[in-house]
Amino acid sequence: MNELPIKSIAVYKHGVGYYTRRSKTESNLVKLKFPKEHMDDILKSITTIDYGKGQILGIDFETAQNTESKLSRSTIDLGIEDNLIHLISDLQGKKIILHLENKSIQGVLVGIDESKQTEIWGTKRISILDLETSQVSIVMIGDIKQIEILDSNALGDLQYYLNTVSANELYSEMTIRLDDSPHDLVASYIAPAPIWTVNYRFICGKEEKGLVQGWAIFHNSLDEDLKDVKFSFITGMPISFIYKLYNSFTPERPMVEEDIRTVEAPIEYSSAPKKKSSKRLLGAAAGASFEMEEVDALLGSVPDSDEYDTTSAYQSSVNTEVETSDREESFQYKVKNPVSVERGKSAMIPILSSEMEYSKIYMYNKDKFSKNPSAILKFKNSSGLILEKGPIMILDEEGYLGEGILEYTTKEGEALVAYSIDLSVKVYIDYNNHQEINSISLKDSFLIMKKYEYHSTEYKIANSDMKSKKLIIEHPMYNSGYELIHTIAPLETLGNLYRFEVELEPSTETICAIKERKLVSSSNSSYLKNNQIKKFIDDKIISSEDAKILQTIQEKYEEIDSLNKEIKKIQSNMDKILKKQAEVRKNIETLKSSEEKEFRQKFVQELMNLNQQHSQYESEIPKLEKKISELEKEISTYKFGK
Repeated sequence: MNELPIKSIAVYKHGVGYYTRRSKTESNLVKLKFPKEHMDDILKSITTIDYGKGQILGIDFETAQNTESKLSRSTIDLGIEDNLIHLISDLQGKKIILHLENKSIQGVLVGIDESKQTEIWGTKRISILDLETSQVSIVMIGDIKQIEILDSNALGDLQYYLNTVSANELYSEMTIRLDDSPHDLVASYIAPAPIWTVNYRFICGKEEKGLVQGWAIFHNSLDEDLKDVKFSFITGMPISFIYKLYNSFTPERPMVEEDIRTVEAPIEYSSAPKKKSSKRLLGAAAGASFEMEEVDALLGSVPDSDEYDTTSAYQSSVNTEVETSDREESFQYKVKNPVSVERGKSAMIPILSSEMEYSKIYMYNKDKFSKNPSAILKFKNSSGLILEKGPIMILDEEGYLGEGILEYTTKEGEALVAYSIDLSVKVYIDYNNHQEINSISLKDSFLIMKKYEYHSTEYKIANSDMKSKKLIIEHPMYNSGYELIHTIAPLETLGNLYRFEVELEPSTETICAIKERKLVSSSNSSYLKNNQIKKFIDDKIISSEDAKILQTIQEKYEEIDSLNKEIKKIQSNMDKILKKQAEVRKNIETLKSSEEKEFRQKFVQELMNLNQQHSQYESEIPKLEKKISELEKEISTYKFGK
């Protein structure tokens, strides 16, 4: 049994507990026992403080070895059977005193005769050397009344052996060494602990006011009873880990041979001055603050009642005296009334009782329930506390309504708890995907056409109930880059979900159509066919007025197209002239004699005519290009489109 009782426990959500033990004592040794698998955490975290007048001298603990390894370090091995025979054998060469019926013999044990011929146990013979007389005496083991061990090492090994075999293999003992003054000793540490869980009750009252009750569940996995212990339940998740400290490890070192060296003067280093401290503090978490409060009155009795008709009855039935505190990274429920939990048992401890306003709504999410919406209890956490995640049961004055999961809820946060399925409302879904050109606009004399991909979802909601209802549809965003179009505005957006509110009339079918689109392409064009313009009008992409403007623009583009063709034709003729000129020049160069003079003049005249034609064509192109520029400028003055 531990000599320091547990006074407080802080339980966390990630499998550790912070335990505080405290007691007044005048002893100079205080023993604690811990499961061996907890020792790494204990050694890492144990903090000891003496609030009395004494000081803590040190902490000892058993080496991490199994019984067989420990016994191998002893010269004494009593075995499983014939323990006395094994003891006498192991005392060979040790000083002892054999006490017989009428005398005692002191000397060094020579040995025991264990011959197979000696079948009767009491007739086995022990021989002992008397150092003063140098005589060996022989004694029957049956005549020995007592063996006194004079060898201190052998006696120590025997005590070590007996302590080792009697020790519990599952536990390790830790000893806190104190001075001789009176002590008010506190030891705190972390150790593995079952996580604390919480469950809730929500009692729906009249006028949309209800009562929330919260119960923390603690499992006593310790090997001791807990009596009048102050509990704290901590949300959040401080960093915690296991660090191997209990099991010793001796690494191999390299062998270095001695070198022949000459004598050198000694090298000295100055040590840092020791700092004086008046605090009596020892442990891995030295410097940590510790607070002890006087124990409040025990948990008040709960009135015995078989009926719970109102929220006030529920509220008066449970004593929830809890202090709370924000600790930056976590939130703490500190139960004011001490609690007792026997070893191997668990306890439900009330930590919350608060009135809150609530409402009931209906919510549909196809991924959570494909055919029907869920009945949702919606309330704002006005308790001033953080609500840890846990199951919650919903009741009203007539009894059980359903149950759900309350997610982690911050102060003033909104909680939504699905507690029932509404079978009176059925939802059917139709999908449609298509692409279409959505808009045409004019920019820099070019027609810009935008093509979108559309994803449409149609919710058909059949309400067979005789009451009207408000239904919230959780609609997943189709894909990245999509936007809502021609759809009612969402009530809110939550992550990748839209929430739409729909009014359901009694015994009617309501349709909620949600349309999303994404731009997939944008193209430039200077020409559209007449049938394309007609389709744009039919699809209401453009108006009839815009169609007239577009038709005029098309005529301008056709004129520009005709002028461009004419320019190309002229450029083609100019290329032909240049080729013809090259041929004529080549012919002129071949005519050099006087007889060929007439032919030469003829080719020269032809070359001059070609030059004149080329110049005429060349002068036409700027005129045509100017006309095209004027037409494009005129087109840019038109305004239409989305």
